[in-house]
This record gives sequence, structure tokens and C-alpha cells, in this order.
Amino acid sequence: MSTTAFYIGCAIWGYKDWVGDLFPPGSKSGDLLALYSRRLTTVEGNTTFYAVPNLEVVQRWAAETPESFRFCFKIPREISHSGHLARKTGETLAFVERMSGLGERLGPFFLQLPASYGPAQIDDLARWLVDWPAGYQVAVEVRHDDWYAAPGEADLMRLLEQRGAGRVLMDVRPLSAGPLPGAEENLQRARDNKPDVPLHPLCSSNFALVRYIGHPDLDLNAP
Repeated sequence: MSTTAFYIGCAIWGYKDWVGDLFPPGSKSGDLLALYSRRLTTVEGNTTFYAVPNLEVVQRWAAETPESFRFCFKIPREISHSGHLARKTGETLAFVERMSGLGERLGPFFLQLPASYGPAQIDDLARWLVDWPAGYQVAVEVRHDDWYAAPGEADLMRLLEQRGAGRVLMDVRPLSAGPLPGAEENLQRARDNKPDVPLHPLCSSNFALVRYIGHPDLDLNAP
């Protein structure tokens, strides 16, 4: 019988307000990754979108987490948001090589494309995927409206299937489930930056990466 593994986690591991709740009272910032990785099984590595960690940091992350834990790192914005992807092959390979020190702890990388990157650039995406290094999973997150309609979506799915790449499923439905409490102004601003895209539960590979944006009122998430 085949089995399917589910990895569940958050967008960060060092959230200080979890101390005393998810983490024991008095937990130090330097201990939060180790504590987090023994309570949840994956984390979205959003920090790599802004800066690539040095080798010593990668080695420390590996040492602090169990082998069963999975990091899902975002491709740096210097690659994803700086023009043609196909011209960034060198930078892409260097980034994957840097993170490879995590070994089995590496989950799927994900490429978040800007809203301006539409189906007209699919050949550029195809060339980038051709050069993606073997042995590492990658998923693609699209935000341009035309990727969610014909013929753009069918073309995208065909390309991802051919390259063995996943499609990131962005689920933002809870954002419209109800108002946020007044004390959640910072959270509201963060949510305003999320794309208003439909959820199309399509799978192009043997894995799926779901980014679920929840609501502070847990009852509103249930549907």
C-alpha cells in the first residue's frame, strides 16, 4: 500500500508571541527553530526571498532540526522578480547549491512569479525549468489573472507536468470570510498584499504545495 505524507507548518518559525503557548515560557530566540521543528513538520522559508543565508547558517539549521523536518524555500527575488528567468540560471544553481547542505530536510523550493509575469512569458519559464537541477523539487506560484483561465492555465499545467514541477495552490478564501478585529491592523495590511486569485486544486506532479492564508477567527476557517 502506498502512503502519502502530509507536512504542516507556518510561514515563519520565530514568532515571539508563540512563547508561552506553542513554545515553553522563557524560550530564547535562538532556540525557536529547534522547538518549532519538534512541533510542526515543515516551514515556509520566506526569508530567502530577501537574502540568501551563508553556509554556516544553513549548517546550523540542519543541526537544529530532525531529519524528518522539511524546509520549503522561496526562490530569491533577484531571480524571480528581476526580468527574464532564463538569464538567472547561474544564480538559481548557486542558490540551490547553497541550500543543499540541508540534505533530506529540503522540501520543495517554490518560485513565486510577480503579477506582471503572464502567459506571454511561458517560454522564459520553460527555459528556466529546463535548467532546474535534477534531484530537487520545485513548485511554481503564479499571480497573473490569465494563468487562471484558458488557454494560459492549460499551457502552464502541461509545462509543469512535462518538467515534473509542482504548482503552488494559493488559498486566500478566508480573507473574505469576515472582518479582522481592530487590533489586527498589521495583519490586515499583510493580508492586503496577498493576491486575490481563485483556488484551482490542480496537481501537476507527485506533490502539492498549498499556501493557506487563515483568518484569526478559527470558526471562519472551517468551511
